[in-house]
Amino acid sequence: MDQDAVIYKNVLDNMSGGVMTVGLDGRILTFNPAAARILGLARDEVLDHVLAEVLMAIKGLDAFFQALMDAVYEADVEHQRVVEVQPGDKTVSLAMTSSYLQSVRDGEVQRIGVIAIFNDITELKDLREAELRMAETAKAQHAELQDAYRRIEENNQALRTATQRERVAALGGVALFLAVGLYAWQTDPVPDFSEPSLPVSPETVVPADLRTVVVTPQRLTSTVILSGHLAPRREVQVTSPLTGTVAALHFQYGERVTQGQRLVELDTTEAEKKYREAQAAYIKARLRFHELENWENSVEVVRARRTLNRTRRQLETQQNKRDETAFLSEKGIIPASEHEAAEQQLYNMRLDYEGVQQDLEAVLARGGTQEKQVARLELDNARIQMQLMEDILQKSRVNAPVTGVILPPRQSEQDGQRLVIGGETQQGALLLTVGDLDGLSVVGEVDEVDVAKVRLGQQVAVSGDAFPGVELRGSIVHVSSQASQPEQGRENVPVFEVRAVIENLSAAQRQQVRLGMSANLEVVVYDKPDSLLVPLSAVQVRNGKTWLRVKDQETGAVKQIAVDTGVTTLDAVEIVHGLQAGDEVMLSET
Repeated sequence: MDQDAVIYKNVLDNMSGGVMTVGLDGRILTFNPAAARILGLARDEVLDHVLAEVLMAIKGLDAFFQALMDAVYEADVEHQRVVEVQPGDKTVSLAMTSSYLQSVRDGEVQRIGVIAIFNDITELKDLREAELRMAETAKAQHAELQDAYRRIEENNQALRTATQRERVAALGGVALFLAVGLYAWQTDPVPDFSEPSLPVSPETVVPADLRTVVVTPQRLTSTVILSGHLAPRREVQVTSPLTGTVAALHFQYGERVTQGQRLVELDTTEAEKKYREAQAAYIKARLRFHELENWENSVEVVRARRTLNRTRRQLETQQNKRDETAFLSEKGIIPASEHEAAEQQLYNMRLDYEGVQQDLEAVLARGGTQEKQVARLELDNARIQMQLMEDILQKSRVNAPVTGVILPPRQSEQDGQRLVIGGETQQGALLLTVGDLDGLSVVGEVDEVDVAKVRLGQQVAVSGDAFPGVELRGSIVHVSSQASQPEQGRENVPVFEVRAVIENLSAAQRQQVRLGMSANLEVVVYDKPDSLLVPLSAVQVRNGKTWLRVKDQETGAVKQIAVDTGVTTLDAVEIVHGLQAGDEVMLSET
């Protein structure tokens, strides 16, 4: 066994998740120890056995077997799901990923089998279900507390009404109370609350009948409620790949379409003409480049060299003739004029030879390094232009880039005109807009009082009367920095646009919501899991400061402390400084 195989085996044997591979013949090729432990199967009873014989013969593994079959039938999809299996008396939840195994041989991608990777998530699933049950219980208890508070408020209102009716009867006793109060003020010293706390003394022991509450950390959330409407998560604009006319339309505005669905076909007559021109230019550039690559043996260079050789031979012949005339003239056989004529012809022949040499050098220079580089660049440009025209022709049939809905054009797009057959379009012009429905966005408005509380990234719960029982979860992605004009009929209060995004929708949610539906946004503007809350009746405000009476855990004495407050709810106040968890706070006697 080579080193790579040893490493591969050690990795599989030490993985915490189960791994199973099945060959194209249906036999199980790999089954690591974690897979045997999770499924309750012995490895020697599984390896090299047919998958159907192993799994179908054991009850409780039907869902696992079906997940593997889905990977076989849908080869181009990676399947991720949670399946329930029952290898014994216990039901086990598995997080399972299954897909085809592929291998590259001789440059081709070939399928060699199916692989499944799975982990036991039973404990995680049980914990999640317990958390959901606890959350539902806490929500129900919170609703009961709110109902109790409303009943107390109604009783207080009734009490105030009865008190107002008896004020007339009580006016006779006002003088008596004022006199008693004046006497008490003159005889008793005025308490000094200028210090942050009062000295502890034995006289400040908490009376037995005084109510107290122990402060414990608890979650405090504050929300802002907005109204808005549903819109696509994003709008994908589809532009025209070429200049021409619309040949066919395969959609209606407002229709849902899937990714890759044919939408528009454009007339390609002009594009085909430009493609042929690009092809011709590419062929010429390619011939020119190949000619320069072998320029030394080109027709022009061969012709120039042939002319040079012929001129060289003529020059040599003329030199011989000049030498002969010189000898004959010296012997007096021919006149001197004939020798001079031969001398002149030799001079002219030398000039011709030099000219032919220069012509050859010029021809050779036309195939130099720079000329070859220019020819290569021209060839690349011609190839790119031809490929561009090929792409344009292929894109003349416009498909949906995403799954969504075809949106009607706005007034600012194409002058508000809809696409029609026979209509003219320019390359790069907007054809249509697809609203991406993989998720949604919700656009609402917040007034100037609450806009400072809303920030990017805050969590949002979206609900609406048009889709009851469906609660969508998202987050804030945009808060306008400038106020917009309020709607007609509303008070002239500045409002700011807020946009939230729900990234993903389930198939069931997508069936129940429609673009343009009204929606309510509950924005969580404050969320602190360990807030210290005290009842309103425990808080006293004097001299511009907030005070609490706190019982000393060791001596039982009471001291008054100044605290800093935060968020105020219907029945409690958040203490942000001056109080600690576990402190026992006294409530008001009234």
